[in-house]
Order: sequence, then structure tokens, then C-alpha cells
Amino acid sequence: MKQSNNCSRSSTTSPREKNSTFRKKRKPDRNIKYRKPYIIPRENQSSIAIEDFEKLGFSTRRRQRPKNEFKKKIMKATIFSWLIDVGIVQEDVKIFSMDEKNKGKIKRDGILCLCCNKILSVANFLVHKGVICDKPYENVYLAYKKDFSLLYYMTKAWNKLEERKWRKMNVIETKDNASDFYDDACMICADGGILMCCEECNSTYHQVCMGVEDVPEGSWYCPYCVCKFCAEPAHENDWLLDCPQCRKRYHWECHQMIEQRNLDLNSIPIAPFCLRSCKEVCDKLARNMVGKRNELDEGYSWTLLHHMEDGSRMFIEDKHLRTMCNSKLAIARRLMEECFEPIQDSANFNRIDFKGFYTAILEKDDEIISVASLRIHGTKLVEMPFIATSEAYRCKGMCRKLMDAIESALCDLNVENLIIPSIPERIESWIERYGFCHLDESMKKEIMVHNTLMFHDSIIISRWIIK
Repeated sequence: MKQSNNCSRSSTTSPREKNSTFRKKRKPDRNIKYRKPYIIPRENQSSIAIEDFEKLGFSTRRRQRPKNEFKKKIMKATIFSWLIDVGIVQEDVKIFSMDEKNKGKIKRDGILCLCCNKILSVANFLVHKGVICDKPYENVYLAYKKDFSLLYYMTKAWNKLEERKWRKMNVIETKDNASDFYDDACMICADGGILMCCEECNSTYHQVCMGVEDVPEGSWYCPYCVCKFCAEPAHENDWLLDCPQCRKRYHWECHQMIEQRNLDLNSIPIAPFCLRSCKEVCDKLARNMVGKRNELDEGYSWTLLHHMEDGSRMFIEDKHLRTMCNSKLAIARRLMEECFEPIQDSANFNRIDFKGFYTAILEKDDEIISVASLRIHGTKLVEMPFIATSEAYRCKGMCRKLMDAIESALCDLNVENLIIPSIPERIESWIERYGFCHLDESMKKEIMVHNTLMFHDSIIISRWIIK
């Protein structure tokens, strides 16, 4: 590798060839193509909406709004609204149940029943004439396409090009003549400055953030490029494996030593998971939680969603459940975009690699009301960098309702801590209303070795999950 232009050492010899840790200084004109994460509320929201997000503890740095951009009408976050917007179905198209006893018209808010002139959810539209079924979207058809149920059109919308682009890898490339391929922001605080560079990957860190007084002599490896058990990098004959749940890396030999220490002849192998606790978390999520609708009081329900496709770790054979989960995930993304700038799921830079996130939604009558993004790092901690509520339901206790549901699920997973990023002005609000607290030293060290999403003007606070 050629020597970095930002390296603090002045030598024609490559820093890696010299086998010594080197540092770089952040440039104002970064030579990479970079998509900003969604943390900046849109300008097309009212001042009340901006204030609401400040109350939630998130940054309210505003972006400039184009002069020709007009304020959009607030739409309900429903499957029908999504299907209409992506051009799969048209509003006012006639729709009927399988037995053709129920007839209505498609509206953004639901189905307009032609017999009572009321907007109903799909399930209530069928119940209206005494039809009760577990899979309502498979039992409703369009008048001009009687061979295909609504489920077919939902799958068609999910596979459209504009939807697929959000599921692609976000590859960050340097210019052809750029020799510095390192990230220009610290993995821990997301700010620039004088940064230590990992010998193996493109991650960078501040000495202060890592608790390092002096730059280490020789090769230095970041927490993501060493074994979680022995803190050593990959060996010639023992490379590092990736745990699919906590995303930490480990040597197979170290893993075997841990397993032999806790050997249970009645248990099954847990590889590729690093620990049995990670496998148990993943199994509970896949078998009992993801895609399952959980009923709450007053007609509300909440669901944990995850991207499901062939080859995915969370792939579900049930086509109806898989399609419902993917469709609601697309709608949840649209609701998030009303509040934050968009991001892509994964990237080749660790700091902005968002793989492994789950989405918790609160809904009522087929309308998604609140959305939260979660990433579970084993049983030690889970991060929740984003939470948003539809503008029509803000200041009505919807955030609290979703937070209570999430905490209940985390208790079932035996997760110990929930962490969020917050702006300094809203720290006290999170502490008083939701029971969060400032990080102690042990939690700071735990966060240091995990890839958690951070913003440079925010402070991470945590909450102990009550068992």
C-alpha cells in the first residue's frame, strides 16, 4: 500500500512496511463518495415536529430545503398508501373478498366499504360480512385481476427497483489517485482530528476515545480485527470467524476452549456463533419474535421486523408472514424518511455499516404509527439510535407505548442494557421520563468494542433492562 497523505510520519516507506502504528489528520475535502446517515430532520416539517424530535433526544441539525419543494400532505403509513405511491395499484380501484360478498374501493387509509361507506382495515373489511381468517391479505382481490390477491401486489412492490436499491451494499470508494483509504472519523465519537489507524481495516480512532495515552509501537489492531476472547489478530493457521449475532470476531481455537469449559453433552454445536448466549438470542428472534404480531391494549399491536429474503439468516418459509414483514419494513422506512435522512443497510466502512438492525413498529388498524431501529449486540447491550412517530400521533404517548413493548421483548432475550445517542440538552428528559442514566466506566468499555451508531454532537446514555 502507498503511504497515506494524511499520515503524521514523513517517510517514503509505507507505514505498514515499517510495522508501526501511524496516525492521520482528517481532511476537509474527503476523497470518497459518502452517504450521510439519517439524523437531520427534514425542513418540510413544522417547528412543532422539530421540537418533538429534540424532546426525544436526537440531533436537529437542519438541511437546506430546495426552493421548489412544497410541503407534502401528511399521509397515513399503510400498505395501500405504499402500493399506490410505488405505482402498483391505483386509488379507487374496486376490491372484493374471495366469496365476492364484500365489495369496496382502495383508499390510502384502507378499504372504503361500499355497503356502509366506512374506511376499514383489510381484516375488518372481511369481518364486516362474517369472514374471519388468519391471512386477510390472501383473501382480498382486485376487480380487474381476479387471479391475484393483494399479497401478490405487495410482493411485486417489494421487488421494484426503487425498493431494491435500499437493500444494496453501500460501497464507499476512494478516487483513483487517492492513497488514503481510511475512514476520516472516529469509530467511537464520529468526529475527526488526529486519528489512529487500524493495521487491518479502514477504521480510525482517537487516542482519548480508546483510553490510550501514547500511540502504540508496532502494529495496532482495532477491536473489530482481534479475537473477542484473546484480543489477538488472526493467526496464520487460525483466522477470525464472525459471529452473526454480536458481529464480534473470534479464533476457532479460543472458541473451542470456551466450549470445552462449558461442555454439555446434550447440547448441539453453536458455531458459527461465538457463545451459546448469542445463539439463543438469534434462535428466539427467528422462531418467536420476528414477524409475530403482539396485541396490546386499545387495539394497538407491535411487531419486530427484519429483512427477509432467500439466503437471509431470518428467512421464513411462510410466504404470507414473509411478505407482510417485508412490506411493513418498506412502510416503516418511509415513515423514518419523514423524520431523518436515508441510509443504506450495509457498507464496507465499519462505522457506517448498518447490518444487523431490526425494526420495531407500533400499529393500529393496519396503520404504522411509531417506528424504532434496534441492533442487538449479544446479551450485553442493544442500541436504539432512531425512534420516530407519525406526525398525527405525536405527543399522545405512542413513543412510551412502543418503548414499553421493546423493553418487554429485551427482557425475554435476557439483554442487560439499552443505549441511545442523545443531544446534551435532552439528557435530563430521557433520565426523568424513561429512566436512562449516564454511562459508567464498565459500560463505556463495553461500547468501545462494539460497532454502535454515533453522532459527533451526541452523548450515549443507557438504561438497565429490569428483569
